[in-house]
Amino acid sequence: MQETIGSYLRRRYRWALASLVGGALAALLAGAVLGTGPSGLAFQAACAVVWGGALVVAALTRCPACRARLAPQATQVLPVLVLWALGTPPRRCPRCRAALEEPRR
Repeated sequence: MQETIGSYLRRRYRWALASLVGGALAALLAGAVLGTGPSGLAFQAACAVVWGGALVVAALTRCPACRARLAPQATQVLPVLVLWALGTPPRRCPRCRAALEEPRR
């Protein structure tokens, strides 16, 4: 069975949201447990890289049908991320109007 466009986008945004939350929680716990020493700061920096990488993945996610970004502006990244990962996403691409139940090409 071939993956649909909608399931591909939901999976991608769920991984981004999990990385975003996990990186933030790990950085908070590292600050509480390891303190502000060199090892604590290094671990917090690694968590910040994971957190930033999740935002970049969410910002650069494109519709497989038209290759347009689903969050074309930086202010739309978090709302689109939460909508796709946790909410009810639209049934069509907002740019090309392709049905998201179609198989991914």
